[in-house]
Amino acid sequence: MTDEPIERALRDWLADHTEPDVPAGLRRHLDGLVDGGVPGAGGRTAVQPVRRLVPTLATTRRGWAQAIAAGVAVALVGGGLVYGLTLRPGPAVSGSPTPGASRAPHGSASPTIAESTSVVDAGLVDPANGWALTSSDLVWTADGGATWRSIRPSDVAASSIRAVRFVDARMGWLAWWSEADPRVTIERTSDGGQTWSRSHTPGDHPDGIGRVSIEAFDDGTLYVQVESVHSSASCVGELDASTDSGISWLPDVGFGAFDAGCAPIGFRDHVHGWTTAGPLNQILIATSDGGRTWSQVYLRNPRSYGLNIPAFQLPVFADSGRGLDGVLSVRLSPPPDFNSAGRSGNLEIDRTADGGSTWQPVSGPPDPNLPFEGAIAIATLSAADWLVGGSSLGSRAWITSDAGGSWTAIAAAGIDSPIASLRFVDATTGWAIDRDGALHATADAGRTWRTLDPRPTALAEPSPSVPPVTGSGPFTWTPVSSEGELATYDVVQAIHRRNGGSIGIAFGQEARTVHSDDGMTWILDPADPGLVAAATDHTNIVLGIADGPAGLVVVGAAANGDSSAGDVRAWRSTDGLKWQAASQIGGDLNAEMRAVIGGKQGYVAVGSDGFPGASALESGSRGAAVWTSADGSSWARVADQPAFLGSTMTGITATSTGYVAWGGNLPMVEVRATQPPIWTSSDGRTWLRANGSIFARDVFFPLGGIVIEPERWIALGTRRGSAAEGGGFLPGAWSSTDEGRSWTATQ
Repeated sequence: MTDEPIERALRDWLADHTEPDVPAGLRRHLDGLVDGGVPGAGGRTAVQPVRRLVPTLATTRRGWAQAIAAGVAVALVGGGLVYGLTLRPGPAVSGSPTPGASRAPHGSASPTIAESTSVVDAGLVDPANGWALTSSDLVWTADGGATWRSIRPSDVAASSIRAVRFVDARMGWLAWWSEADPRVTIERTSDGGQTWSRSHTPGDHPDGIGRVSIEAFDDGTLYVQVESVHSSASCVGELDASTDSGISWLPDVGFGAFDAGCAPIGFRDHVHGWTTAGPLNQILIATSDGGRTWSQVYLRNPRSYGLNIPAFQLPVFADSGRGLDGVLSVRLSPPPDFNSAGRSGNLEIDRTADGGSTWQPVSGPPDPNLPFEGAIAIATLSAADWLVGGSSLGSRAWITSDAGGSWTAIAAAGIDSPIASLRFVDATTGWAIDRDGALHATADAGRTWRTLDPRPTALAEPSPSVPPVTGSGPFTWTPVSSEGELATYDVVQAIHRRNGGSIGIAFGQEARTVHSDDGMTWILDPADPGLVAAATDHTNIVLGIADGPAGLVVVGAAANGDSSAGDVRAWRSTDGLKWQAASQIGGDLNAEMRAVIGGKQGYVAVGSDGFPGASALESGSRGAAVWTSADGSSWARVADQPAFLGSTMTGITATSTGYVAWGGNLPMVEVRATQPPIWTSSDGRTWLRANGSIFARDVFFPLGGIVIEPERWIALGTRRGSAAEGGGFLPGAWSSTDEGRSWTATQ
């Protein structure tokens, strides 16, 4: 066929397809946006058909090949698949293409899924633990999907979450965006979503974002891809990388000269990654240096090039995505009938055994009805066992046990809608999301499935007939309610004052103090400029309070906007209402005081050398630090000592012979500490590190506190559960009978 007939065929095809109906799912999404596009009735987006967008075709071979791509782009825009522009798409998945959960239901087959439980993305981290992002919540299961609990940060709407990634049952990240902040916000957790710490990616996106994907590793290596606003003829986005879980970002990472950034990223290990370039995913690119440089991947299969327009997916690797054996799928679109009858079965599969350095073509599943829209779901159960989602007209899934040599159709009993995504953690256990947004689980490599209901499981109300527990200890506790503005603040610490009454420090919109005469009724004091005043884009963080010979002292730090950097601070007051910043703090200001105590000789404050940052990983900390002061206004930094390395101090109390301080071992330092994070000192200046086995090396949770009793000291904290206890982390206690020098576990 010469250029002229191809040009004429394309013009005829475009003339028949330039006023398509906008898909119902996209229309609902666009109609729900405010100020997101062309103003329509009621201030909402008006969706108009695309008319007569016929490109001018060049007469050279290169020219009409480019025009074919342009024609496909025009067709996709006309069909509603808009690439960025000023739209604000819904959530995107991490690690795999976007499933069809946000589409309009197909109206057939699978059980009706409520709007609030329509699953956008989900992932297993082991056979029992996994997460699911629905249209209304982010939830977690620890029993394979039988029960669920919400782990969504309280101030983050589920609709604003664009990507989620967990590397194990504790460590995970999510990315979200809202119009209130042009940056993409990263939330990270080290306790399975019970608490989150916040930072931001460096780029600004005031006009909105598209797809976002996250890749992460358990040492804190993190990659984030963010699709920026762009036209349908381009592919624009940013790539950010971090080695400290997203607290800070590397300066030399990006896609270089490639037209990339609008498609998800995938990394097999810390440095080897892939994504696609171009608006149609027509170029596969790879990096082997952690995203600093990228190169195009050329397949040996000649069908991938020439007259065909390839659309690459991310490669999928065995051994939970970290092995060397992988599978790559490529959808091929021949020009004469690339959208014939709305579907295409032209699927190419390539495999690698060397981590993606070379690829070999293999046969794909013989399913002529594979859906044209969306990605083909693929899971690698082992190096040679692959599971591929099928069509709605043929098999629900296909499986091969010889790396593509032959394929067997399986019914995938329990799934009635085509499979949109697959995630497996071993050769038999996995999850699938169908194109109606339902989540399913399998334990037999995809042959049978059960539907999961990822809604938070309601906790049963305690029976009123059950009497309260009595006689379990020497203390009786009564909840103290807080109302009004006080309820919006977190009380960090409260102490008894020397002259009577109690005072505490709280943190909400700013640092405040609270006071009480009887310990039952607490009053939030007015904000004091002396305690609140900070440099532009900085906030004072208050962490410890003490009463001593010169009055009240509060310690903490002044942190920047996302708490990725900060300087040590201290304040003094005689009445607890008016505060004055310390006039001098010796040593490096890149630090943080965590706790303070007052005594006859003055004050001793303990904390972190280096600002730890807003993360449980505390990667900004280099070790422990101690300061002393006679009057609370002028502080001297105690000389660094070998006992300070690898840990940070978070608390201090007085003993009969001096002081004891406690804290946590740091995971993100060059020299990992193995001793218990407990120190003793007779004068607050020279410190000795305790001995004894309290924590395993990989546990870095700080101790909660130390109780001083006449015959023993008791340390309270977190321990790793044994296999018989089901693993995980459990409350722990350790005791010392030699004034904190050595410690043993308490049964």
